[in-house]
Amino acid sequence: GLALARSVKPFVITLDIMMPHRDGWTVLQALKNDPQLRGIPVIILSIMENRALGFSLGVAAYIVKPFDRQVLLEKLGSLRSIAGKRVLVGDDEDGIRELIETGLKNEGYLVEGAATGRAALSAAARNRPDFLFLDLNLPDMSGLEILKEMREDPALKDMRVFVLTGRTLSPQELDELHRKAEQVIKKGSISLSAILDALRGKLMAMAEAD
Repeated sequence: GLALARSVKPFVITLDIMMPHRDGWTVLQALKNDPQLRGIPVIILSIMENRALGFSLGVAAYIVKPFDRQVLLEKLGSLRSIAGKRVLVGDDEDGIRELIETGLKNEGYLVEGAATGRAALSAAARNRPDFLFLDLNLPDMSGLEILKEMREDPALKDMRVFVLTGRTLSPQELDELHRKAEQVIKKGSISLSAILDALRGKLMAMAEAD
């Protein structure tokens, strides 16, 4: 299976846990430790129920046997719709940036991180991501300044933006952000895993609509 993955580079891998010679957990770890393969989404198909371990190791979905064929087909269709989509994460908090980067890479997105506003703008101009996750409190410039520069750039003005902030925003700031961003997420109001789940759901719905 690992040899085939390296040769054909599939857009998704379905993986059983109970297999001869090497179990699925060992294979999954090998996939995620291989720079050529770690970006391929993995769906676990197994009679064993251990979703927590599967998601902690970076699977895109966990389906317990026996399962409805349509459930698998729908998940494959969803993953195909997001394959190759580019995401830029602009956040100077390493934990949040890395969580979003890793979580979305596991689902098949091409993800790049930036810890400053200038680095985010440079990366956006260079690679034109489909989506931008933007912290409002970057060390060199505010998220509102970044959004203003983007709106003045014809190549970036229509980019879809998700705003992440730990600040208490004024009604005027909130109104401005809701006009410029797809979603405003308050850091600290929900857990990091809940933030990632919300972003995944929103991204998938947007990708399928495209």
